[in-house]
Amino acid sequence: MKKIVALLFAFCITLGYAQITTPGTGKTYTFLDLSQDTSGTVISDGHKGLAIYKDITISAGDTLLLDAATMAVKCFGPITINIKGGHLCCETRRDEFHFCGSDLSETPSYFQMRLTDSATAEFTKVVFEVCNGIFISQSQVAFDQCHFQAFTAPVIKYMNCNPIIEHCYFHDNQSAAITSAANVTGSPIIRNNTFTNNVLSNVNQPQLNLGPGNAEDTLIIEGNLIEGRMDMSGGIALANLLKVGQTYAIIRNNIIKSNRYGYNQQGSNITSLIEDNQFLDNDLETNPNNGGSGISIYGSDTTCVAKLRNNIIRGNLWGITAIYYHTIDMGTAEDPGGNLLYSNSNNGTTYALYNNAFSNITAIGNYWGGNTEEFAESVIVHQPDQSDLGLVTYAPVMEIKPTVSGCRAFCANRDTLIEGTLSPNTPYTFAMQFEMPAGEIFDPTEWTFKLDVPEYVTYSLSDSSFTYNPKIYTRLYHVETPGGASQGWKILFTITESVSVADYEETSVNLYPNPATTRCHIQASSPIQQIEVLNMLGQSVFRQAADGNNHYELSVGNWSKGLYLVNIQTAEGLNTSKLEVR
Repeated sequence: MKKIVALLFAFCITLGYAQITTPGTGKTYTFLDLSQDTSGTVISDGHKGLAIYKDITISAGDTLLLDAATMAVKCFGPITINIKGGHLCCETRRDEFHFCGSDLSETPSYFQMRLTDSATAEFTKVVFEVCNGIFISQSQVAFDQCHFQAFTAPVIKYMNCNPIIEHCYFHDNQSAAITSAANVTGSPIIRNNTFTNNVLSNVNQPQLNLGPGNAEDTLIIEGNLIEGRMDMSGGIALANLLKVGQTYAIIRNNIIKSNRYGYNQQGSNITSLIEDNQFLDNDLETNPNNGGSGISIYGSDTTCVAKLRNNIIRGNLWGITAIYYHTIDMGTAEDPGGNLLYSNSNNGTTYALYNNAFSNITAIGNYWGGNTEEFAESVIVHQPDQSDLGLVTYAPVMEIKPTVSGCRAFCANRDTLIEGTLSPNTPYTFAMQFEMPAGEIFDPTEWTFKLDVPEYVTYSLSDSSFTYNPKIYTRLYHVETPGGASQGWKILFTITESVSVADYEETSVNLYPNPATTRCHIQASSPIQQIEVLNMLGQSVFRQAADGNNHYELSVGNWSKGLYLVNIQTAEGLNTSKLEVR
């Protein structure tokens, strides 16, 4: 883009010192352009760095371009970069653009950025550090692939707008990563970000501290990792304490772990869908009376609505706590909940769901840590435990068993993937077969095996062995559910050897018909000495010495349908052929 050399600046006095304010004539400016002003507001280092000593305001109609000619801007003093009705955009570039405050003294100089009065901005691959916050009001702002660290105040604070924040990284900030006020609305989209170790001040504050939503839009928190370290810092709080407008929220596919609590919804006029999240080990609060819930719904009235589906809630002090009034749907007969709640406990007692409220909860089709209704009742606190509490309807419960739906073996050295087949005759056993090239030796260390199990079911290798006649690599696995139910599973990996072209010509063997239903004829080019048939588990189903003729007839009418390996030993050598029985 052509740079503007001749600039027309309007100067004003703010807080006792001069600042740059663009005239609002529809021009585009870079920081290098602004450095040509003689007020000393922006000074170039002659390379790709700039220093800012005074405030900058981009007026309505004007644009600030973060171009590739400048890659780092350092702010000295309590500087404000104000996009006041103007625009900010980022030029396509490979490297990140850096904004940072001065950290040259014992007391760092934090700057702030404000986007107000219908400003528009698209921040792409921008790093902010040593900052006093980014304030957005009634403006259209998007952040993509940005990095935020060492903020002394909330990183992004919005009001009356819907910022889009995607693929960003927030870490090691003193306060919340994203926040809004209690008396204004906004429905941000917060998607595919990482939030770790924020709220270093260790005050009672979540990493995402969100107020009322905009009734015309949906607030979305999706695909994020929200991980804490401070014992007073929560994961997500969504509140509407003043009954401002109406909040519609989707909380989906997030991992929320190691916080004071996972998700807290509080107030009125909130309707949320909470699905496919993982609320894990949110137990940093040592006093269970003050926090530790995977999910907490604290309604001022029944307009505090939450629908929970297919969440994993594990390792918290409390699984779910429901307080005062609410409308909670954890599953119906027509639409089971599919939530998994297990290993949530404090002071030696497991609490999957504590309905400390007057409202009832429908919670059909969830897993509570065991496969019986009696177990569910033992980990749910509700009306049968205290008459003035709401009733939880939880039956029938969801059962989890240590099942395996499939298995795969992969050999990187051969770029080979083999799918296992469940044996109909041998429970908990998968059969696999691999044909080695002639002359090569099977090496188990070259292979990687993976069982197909639900995300919440774990497995570990308990034993393995290798036999040489027949050649079968056996792997035994211990498969376990969250509630402790376990089962042993076996993989039988049968290895056959291919025959070279020369060997095949000397010991040519033909099986017909193939597939066979009642009989199969074996015709060889030399006298047949012995025949052995193996099933796909490597088990011998037929073994017979032959009479030295070139022909043999197999009776297969009583065999199970499937694929078999037929080893034919002739005077010239061994031939292995596949036979299908139908």
